[in-house]
Amino acid sequence: MIYAEIGIGNGSFLSTEVEVGQRERRVKGLIIRRLVSVYLRVWIGKRVLILDTREGLKTSRKSKVGRKLVVGFVSTRYRQSRRSMDFKQPVK
Repeated sequence: MIYAEIGIGNGSFLSTEVEVGQRERRVKGLIIRRLVSVYLRVWIGKRVLILDTREGLKTSRKSKVGRKLVVGFVSTRYRQSRRSMDFKQPVK
């Protein structure tokens, strides 16, 4: 999955996190391929509130204290029906 975020709290105002299996990397700028959902994340102290167009309202607690306010875009480079995310097999 690809998580593109705009807001304060990350290393840069525009950033993208790319996840492949258990690995992830963060890059500056936005990468949006096939849009899956849009979310608003508010992190104040140890509480996180996420309002997502696909999964609805979610709340969670973090072990560390932080502040973050971002609008994010969840996208994928792959077909929606694919379960395994493999960089070696791009969508045609």
